[in-house]
This record gives sequence, structure tokens and C-alpha cells, in this order.
Amino acid sequence: MARKVVQNCSSVGIIHRAEVPGWVFIETKTPGYPIPNYVGKGLLIGGNWVRPNAAKDGGPLGTYIREIREELTFGNVAVDPEEMNVLFGTGHLGQPAALRNITPSPEDEAALATVVAAIEVRAEPFGAFIQTVDRSVFDMGNPKNRTGDYLGLVSVFQVPLQDDEWFTLVDLQEKYGNLSNESQTLITSVWDIVAKGVRIAWGQDLVLQEFFLRQGYKEAQGMPLMPRTQVEKTPFGSSYEECMGKYEIEKIPEGVVRP
Repeated sequence: MARKVVQNCSSVGIIHRAEVPGWVFIETKTPGYPIPNYVGKGLLIGGNWVRPNAAKDGGPLGTYIREIREELTFGNVAVDPEEMNVLFGTGHLGQPAALRNITPSPEDEAALATVVAAIEVRAEPFGAFIQTVDRSVFDMGNPKNRTGDYLGLVSVFQVPLQDDEWFTLVDLQEKYGNLSNESQTLITSVWDIVAKGVRIAWGQDLVLQEFFLRQGYKEAQGMPLMPRTQVEKTPFGSSYEECMGKYEIEKIPEGVVRP
């Protein structure tokens, strides 16, 4: 039986307050992101299994941990700004939103490191999904688009932070305004997403909606959903060897040997 072809693999996490899981920590994409239609849209924080620095990830959890370590930082230069170039033919042409004009203190550097360590430890599988995005989504705002329909495998982790960890994150976000070197971070909630009509890209709106509904937040049924995007549940793979055995993955890191 022929394996389903997917363009690439990615890993993201639903970072949330354990005590009140209606509150989440996400990001929005900034100008210069190679999909113009997704600029300003929300995303779960994470990244892709591509490029040489991903070769030793081993599996979806390894990708997620590496991406969190690379991205959540006080304004350091993005580790691999050309990651998007592999997927869409152009890298991220802009810069993430600037931090407030504050030099991080050693105490705040340590606090952010503590939060990152907590995210790594608390990440647990939520589900794996095949994302399908119609080409028309990429055409919007980009008359020169050459990207066709997109099919990808995303592994989603649930990351429940305890209140001391969560409120450390809240304090840092409020103080510095942004904690990412690739995007604009945001603390929001199911109530704000519904009330303000926050749109979330790459089919992750459907994933986040499912998460909220599992937590008992029926108001999540009113979340705005992006058009011409679908997700399909698939078994969660613990290793990329397992994933490559099930799917034909077109783009993998240099140095990884296909089975």
C-alpha cells in the first residue's frame, strides 16, 4: 500500500495554565512571514523538522524542545531564519516585533530559562494531525505565489504550566512585550479569541478548538475558523523513523537517512 505523501513534519505546543486551561500562550506572525495571508494570525508555538540543526531531533518531542529553546529568548537572533525558505521558497523577510527598550536583568534571564525548562518537562502528546491547506489561501495577498496545496504532518503537545510557572511567564510577557525571536508572543484565552474574532492559521484553530472543548469550554464552538483548511487525526508517532515508515515525507533535514 502506497504511503501518503506529506510535505514536512512540524511540532507545536498548546502552552496553557493548568489551573484554568482556557488561558494559553501563543504567537502571531509578523510582517515578512512568507505567507502574507497569515501575517497577524495566531499560531501555536513550535517549528519544523527541516534544515541541518534539526537532524538530531529524533522525533516530534525533540523538534518541539529544540524549537522552544531556539525561539523563546530575549531578542536573540533567530537560529535559522531560512527555515521557511526550505518550505516555501523564501525565508522570513521581516523581523519579529521589537522588545520594549529594557535590558533583561540576570533575574529575568533566569526566570525565562526556568519557564522554558518547565515547558520541556511538562510537554505531553495531545494529538497528531494531517493539515491540508488549499492553494487559494496562499494566493491571497501574493499574486506571485508558487505554492500549491499543502499537506503536512503536525504533532501537537499539551503543556500545562503550574501557577508559579504560568504567572512568571505572564509577568515576563507583560514586562517585555515579546518573548520570541521569530514572532510576536501573546497571552490570550478562549474568551478573548471568541470575543475578538482572533484567527489562528495552519488548521491550528481546529486543534485549539478541540483542546478547549475537551477542557469543557463550550464557548469554543464560537471560535472563528480559517476557510479552506482541514485537519485529520492520525496516530501519534514517537520517532521520525516511525513517521517515515508511515508517510512519504518530502522534506527532511540534511543528514537524516531515509529508511
